[in-house]
Amino acid sequence: WSSDVCSSDLATRPNTIEINHEEGYRAKVVKRIFLTDFTEYLVDVGEQVIRIQTPHRNMFRQGDDCFLRFPSPMWYVPEENQDEERARRMII
Repeated sequence: WSSDVCSSDLATRPNTIEINHEEGYRAKVVKRIFLTDFTEYLVDVGEQVIRIQTPHRNMFRQGDDCFLRFPSPMWYVPEENQDEERARRMII
């Protein structure tokens, strides 16, 4: 980790976060919600609760320990160049 990365914010989509039993950032399942096409988990990691969407085959119960991996994160410098960044993300 470089100092630039440590002072940045990570952003990713809920369906790209990998939740597993073995490796990554340690976390805890706060809530599990079964939806039609996927299962949604609210997971406590660090000082935040984040939302994860995963196929039904990834089974965790409320209160289970788990691990998270972020295979395709985007890094942003907090509070810096927000207007430029918003404009960049709107371009397809």
